[in-house]
Amino acid sequence: MITKDELTKLLKEKVVTVTFKKKDDTVRKMVCTLSEEYLPEPEPLAEGEVKKSKKENPNTLPVWDLEKLAWRSFRVDSVVEYESNF
Repeated sequence: MITKDELTKLLKEKVVTVTFKKKDDTVRKMVCTLSEEYLPEPEPLAEGEVKKSKKENPNTLPVWDLEKLAWRSFRVDSVVEYESNF
């Protein structure tokens, strides 16, 4: 089984197809990445606005879904398989 750190490193370097089991036991394939070249530009904050930060869950990994063009996350321990695309 791959660790969160190993998967994060791979996602920062490449596009990866991750197959994982969702909470409802369905299996989902997601083409995702953390590579800077694919990530959206951060939203500018309004004057005086403070960026809210979510408490990080050590079991989940937020990624950029290249098919839905949105941030998604999955539990690392639910990964069935993964394949780096390019």
